[in-house]
Amino acid sequence: MLADKIVNVEPISEGFSKDKKYSVHTYDGKQYFLRIFDFNQYGKMNIEYKALRQLVASDVPVMLPVEIGKLNEKFAMLNEPVINDNMGYIFYEWIIGVPFSQIMPQLSDFEKYLLGIEVGKILEKMHHTSSLNKHGDWYEVYIKRVHDMLARYNKTGIDLPHGSIAIRFFEENKHILKNRPQSFIHGDFSSGYMPVYITSSPPYFKIIDFGNAMFGDPIFDFHKLCLYSTSVPFYAAGVIDGYHSFNIPNYFWELFALYSSIEVLFLTSWAYQVSPKGYKAMARRAKQTISDYFKDMQCVVPSWYDSSLSKLSVQHRNGNVDILKKFLGN
Repeated sequence: MLADKIVNVEPISEGFSKDKKYSVHTYDGKQYFLRIFDFNQYGKMNIEYKALRQLVASDVPVMLPVEIGKLNEKFAMLNEPVINDNMGYIFYEWIIGVPFSQIMPQLSDFEKYLLGIEVGKILEKMHHTSSLNKHGDWYEVYIKRVHDMLARYNKTGIDLPHGSIAIRFFEENKHILKNRPQSFIHGDFSSGYMPVYITSSPPYFKIIDFGNAMFGDPIFDFHKLCLYSTSVPFYAAGVIDGYHSFNIPNYFWELFALYSSIEVLFLTSWAYQVSPKGYKAMARRAKQTISDYFKDMQCVVPSWYDSSLSKLSVQHRNGNVDILKKFLGN
């Protein structure tokens, strides 16, 4: 048990999750990422644990969970009054590298596109590797999700002028959710907060932060790509192109527009309850997504996706290794 080996603990305060997070060192010189969660989430966390280990075994570069269990007296060194034996824990490998968000401002547009292609290929492999059983019919699951979130959205009293456009678009097009395939999905794959680390050795990328992971339609994993696409449109376009090997089917754009427009409303109501400052920023993004990118839902291909970009030569796409070396000091 890794708790027996811990010699040093450092709290990690980043992120919005209610879970407690730590950097821990063990007496054998190893470092791990420790996450403490409410034990009623154990079933969900155990599915994540099994799915991620399966992905790692299939050479998908995701963070490796090492151990999962229920908290006990051996975790007393955490010295947290809110922690008790009704909580669970999970240890992950500690990833040494550079967050994508740190290097992105230093890259050229074409370099951003190249890296997006590589990330898109990883995401595609992740979606098509996990063989764990799906959980319910996706159409029914997602319709319930939308109804529940609409109730919360309406309860806040928010009246976004473009909100009704997104809701109407969803109601008119929800039939495309029927018979969608399911896989293990990340759930928080945004182009602003990029859950990707650049590492100094192959495979050079690691997908992290699976706190919102679930089973669902693989295209749902793209729903946050619009949120920050004005700042990194080439990266976002690269992710889409790489995922589809530059052959994007029409159904992708239809689902992408549906998920992106309805989910941004719910992110706005969530931000309203969490932070006034965050709400204003998210409300602007909601308007941008619905009214600007999708032209009041008259177009399913967002305006930031430059169609000419997908036609760029990718003969140098393997040059991403040289790009990364600039930032890794190799």
